[in-house]
Amino acid sequence: MAINKTIGTQVDFYNDIRFVGPVTAYVSQLCESFEIDSGDKNKILLSLEEALVYAIENFYDEEHSPIELKVLIEPTQMKLVIKDKGLPMDPASLPEYSAEIGDIDSGNQLSGIGIFIIKNMMDGMEFKNLGKDGKEWHMTKKFTGKRIDFLVGPEMYKSPQDEVEQDVQSVEYTIRDFIPEDSVKISKLAYNTYGYSYADYIYYPEKITDMVGKRELISQVAVTSSGEIIGHMALEFSDDSDTVAELGVAFTNPKYRGLKVFHKLNLSLIEKAEEVGLKGFFVNAVTGHIASQKGSARYGLKPAGIILGALPGKTYFKGLTDVIEEKLNALLMFSPLNAKEEKKLYVPVKYANTIERTYAALSVKRKYSVGEIRKNISPEKGIVNSVSNSTLNTASIKVLKCGKDTVEEIVSKWKYHKLDRVDAVYLYLNLEDESTPAVVEEANGIGFIYAGMLPDYLNGKDTLILQYPNNLKIKFDDIELFHEESKEILAQIRSEYERNIL
Repeated sequence: MAINKTIGTQVDFYNDIRFVGPVTAYVSQLCESFEIDSGDKNKILLSLEEALVYAIENFYDEEHSPIELKVLIEPTQMKLVIKDKGLPMDPASLPEYSAEIGDIDSGNQLSGIGIFIIKNMMDGMEFKNLGKDGKEWHMTKKFTGKRIDFLVGPEMYKSPQDEVEQDVQSVEYTIRDFIPEDSVKISKLAYNTYGYSYADYIYYPEKITDMVGKRELISQVAVTSSGEIIGHMALEFSDDSDTVAELGVAFTNPKYRGLKVFHKLNLSLIEKAEEVGLKGFFVNAVTGHIASQKGSARYGLKPAGIILGALPGKTYFKGLTDVIEEKLNALLMFSPLNAKEEKKLYVPVKYANTIERTYAALSVKRKYSVGEIRKNISPEKGIVNSVSNSTLNTASIKVLKCGKDTVEEIVSKWKYHKLDRVDAVYLYLNLEDESTPAVVEEANGIGFIYAGMLPDYLNGKDTLILQYPNNLKIKFDDIELFHEESKEILAQIRSEYERNIL
């Protein structure tokens, strides 16, 4: 049965273990009704049972507390959301378990086997703090049969190494907006350009269509008169309230290089960004070579930060560097649009010079309050959310509202992601909040270092980005930079890295 949009249902019950069986049976019937693959269904049900048992046994100190279970069925995945107002939960306190031989002898606790099962059965597991509204436990399972290789078969693919350069200078093409019929062709093009090293959603055609419909992507394609899609690019949003977007999801068929496909897609999407009223756009240019940095500069983009470990290893750059095996660092580059408001920012002393020089280079006017650290943060609870990126093996922590528990929440989520062995954790803070310098001081204390900044990014607020390289050994001498401004940013990051990390 085709699912054309998100379909949801909700079950309300209490923290009584006797509800686990009926609730799981209900979700099982949903899986049957929506013809979800039996393998995916079994993983969903086992994970749900483990999660409900763990929540009921650990999240409450009183009987008859309400629990909500939301089941969201999307074109390519099912999401389970368990919401409660029980005891506060520290993600870092979740028990650990490993299936490796010898773990039990080394003192490993079997109490963590449920969390271990969920992490390995599901494609995503996150905890979200909702402040006074409690907390949510999100689990996501992608439908195996919806991925492009299951839809069209492996014989339809060509490896990037197998592409043969052809004389195609006479080929004519046009740039146009995405239509749903493009999705399968885009997924195939992504594979033939990057293999499976790109963001996971691009290999699920229905997910692409869904994201465009929800304004998570503004997608455009380069298409020949015969209907062949030879290039793709998009403005990508992390939230539907975003006023800036990432310009990316870019790939072309290698045999059509030389037709300026990227150039025309760039110009068209920048025009689209201005048309829809965005305040800016950004890209993550690789630092393994300067080609993409120089190319981005042609469109008004300038350095705003350097994000360590932001791009996947085994990335194909056919004709430039072939295959890069190691994790890549990214030069964050930004271009302002339609942004004329002169805001006041609360800037930590140690980053003041770097931040002010970056804004000046971007030609973005701001007023600065430097050096004042507000120790008395709001007495209300804050809202701090985090999300993991399994493709990149990274995590992001976003402070949506600063409050009395914000530092504690950051530390808790940092510990959780660190124990989960991600390569890097990125922390996003609101520079328009006078509490931010105090939070930065605490974050520096546990090892977060400078990454960069983005105007108007986090809920429309100017954003300071810090980073914690967890399992990364950075070879700074191998980082190639084109702009002098980016070299100054690198000097700031390297000095902190060598002082705090090594």
